[in-house]
Amino acid sequence: MDSVKEELSCPVCHDIFKAPVILSCSHSFCKECLQQSWRTKKTHKCPVSIQWWIYSCALNHCLVAYTICVPKGIVFL
Repeated sequence: MDSVKEELSCPVCHDIFKAPVILSCSHSFCKECLQQSWRTKKTHKCPVSIQWWIYSCALNHCLVAYTICVPKGIVFL
């Protein structure tokens, strides 16, 4: 179960994603963590890969489903 928690964790806050978003580089973050990172660094770069991101971030629907279902014990096959 630790590997599942790791996959569902934000690389910024290290908690399970809250309102997960995904960037074009395929990295995912909590929406607030990403916005805070951008405000702090005054740049729109991915906090992990440091790639530029100009457009608004997109909601990661797969991660939303997992972060809701996995803690409730719902298993995806």
